[in-house]
Amino acid sequence: MTIQAVAVYIEPVPTERFKLSQYASCASFISAFARTVEFSMFPKGEGTLVHVSTIRRLGQIATAMTRGVVCMLIPRRPDVYWNGRPVDAELTVSILNRLSFAWAEPLLKYVSINRSLEFDNLPQLAHSKRAEYLLSRLTVARASRRKLSEALATIHIRSFIQQVVLTVVSSALSVGPQVALYEILRCLEVRGLDPSASWRSWQWVGILGASTTLLTALQSWVQWLNNAEVCIPMVGEILTAIYAKALRTKSIRHLPSDLGVGKRDKDADQKKSGDSPHSTINLAAVDSERIIDFAGYTYLVPSALLRLLFPTYS
Repeated sequence: MTIQAVAVYIEPVPTERFKLSQYASCASFISAFARTVEFSMFPKGEGTLVHVSTIRRLGQIATAMTRGVVCMLIPRRPDVYWNGRPVDAELTVSILNRLSFAWAEPLLKYVSINRSLEFDNLPQLAHSKRAEYLLSRLTVARASRRKLSEALATIHIRSFIQQVVLTVVSSALSVGPQVALYEILRCLEVRGLDPSASWRSWQWVGILGASTTLLTALQSWVQWLNNAEVCIPMVGEILTAIYAKALRTKSIRHLPSDLGVGKRDKDADQKKSGDSPHSTINLAAVDSERIIDFAGYTYLVPSALLRLLFPTYS
């Protein structure tokens, strides 16, 4: 752990320091968990040696937890500006601020104080969320003549996997509050017969609070991941592709005065039959909303099934 702390301290590149701090944080929490398991399995007794060993283990657990939290407070990079305006700080702040959505707090404070929000008050989009990047990513994904669904699935496969993992974990934890409440009631029933029932009931109270808090946080992250990493980028990719296609159509590039009489008649016939480029683009825009809705609500299917299966077999 000392070597990790020194490596984090001497690393000059902010992004690399951020990565090292996350490794150190994970190692600290794993060490704290191992010490906690060791402490719970250690035989209880009396004597000076047992007392000293208990204090030493508790000190190791507290030190590891403190080190893990401090490593989570290291920011990823300094503030970034684009066209004189700050860029969205989601990828700038520390991992703790990112998990707690604290990076959006300045904007929320501004809205609560001024009771208004203008476009100039919003931060600039990150590079991975801008239209030109989204269009280029979709173009590269479709370079091998893939279908649109395959290209979108390939682009967002990482977000889909994260969504599935968080859905499985949150579905498993949804049983936790009910189990903890059941054990609390059992401890209360035997409180007069078992001297340790009171202590065990307080342990289950802590488990109840921790599981409820963690479940709420995971559900919030599933919703955020669904909106910020799947639906909104997919909207940008499809709409920018439609807009780029519209700019390449002849009816957009040429003025009506440049067209001949025969061409005007042909365009009039296309307009009557509903086969004009404008109608095709409008239909594509309507279909894109259906694609986005499907991608946004797909995770609810496994979530509902898992929430039924976990209580049944638990």
